[in-house]
Amino acid sequence: MRKNVASQKVAFQMISTTDLSDVTSGTPAVYYTIDGGAQGTGAGASVHEGNGQWTYTPAQAETNGDHVVFTMVLSGAVSDKVNVWPVSFDPTDSVRMGVTALPNAAADAAGGLPVSDAGGLDLDGRLDAAISSRNATTPPTAAQNRAEMDSNSTKLIAIVEDTNELQTNQGAWATATGFSTHTAADVWTVSTRTLSSFGTLIADIWASVSRTLTAGTKDSEIDAIKAVTDQQAKAVINGTVGSGSTTTNIVSGLTTTTDSLNGKIVTFDKDTTTAALRGQSTDITDTDASGNLTVTALTAAPASGDTYQVT
Repeated sequence: MRKNVASQKVAFQMISTTDLSDVTSGTPAVYYTIDGGAQGTGAGASVHEGNGQWTYTPAQAETNGDHVVFTMVLSGAVSDKVNVWPVSFDPTDSVRMGVTALPNAAADAAGGLPVSDAGGLDLDGRLDAAISSRNATTPPTAAQNRAEMDSNSTKLIAIVEDTNELQTNQGAWATATGFSTHTAADVWTVSTRTLSSFGTLIADIWASVSRTLTAGTKDSEIDAIKAVTDQQAKAVINGTVGSGSTTTNIVSGLTTTTDSLNGKIVTFDKDTTTAALRGQSTDITDTDASGNLTVTALTAAPASGDTYQVT
């Protein structure tokens, strides 16, 4: 019997208690115990097959144990019992008896377990042939490997030919035709240095994140430009608007004295928070000691966090 499987059969023989004749009629009751537990009443059906033999079909749950005892009781008949030991595999499966850990194919067949005989897989023969073929091959020597590379590597041969050609054509590299012999210092001393027809070279240089002129490369014009911009930077005051500003009064957040910024220009940054004020300028008409700037009316009131410059 298979464990926990429905539609299985158990047979009993019912004989009379008075004359031991076959009992062929009546309604038998079947009881069962699983693994020595409490006895239960069977839920399956019983059928008389002939000559006192009765067949009982237990419910699936009645087979779910390692040892099951079925007892048939029929009025006027001697009770009969059957011991069964259900198994988890399938005895009717001719290939692998329901054991799913094994391949579902006959041994020595495609998909089946290999065997060491001269069957379909011929494992012995295949292994022997594989081992023999590998043992019969002699590994190449270092000289053979070198010869193979020298004779068969067309790319290597082409490289060698090109290198030999260069060495032949340019015996003295210092005076080689088509190659510049100038140093970086030579290039820098030329008064006119024009870059043209260099493809994307100029764009590549300009796209570089870091373009630094170091000592020895900047001239007096660049120094003069830097001096002017440094002076201009000192005259610029950067600020951030506080809360409570109006179109005519800016809470500057600056440390000021009375009239200290009168006449200067306030210009809002191009990326300031209030879009309507981006790039807008106005003049300062009055300054108090608390950092409040009275200005000619703006088109919108500044919001806290707006950024600006005073020049």
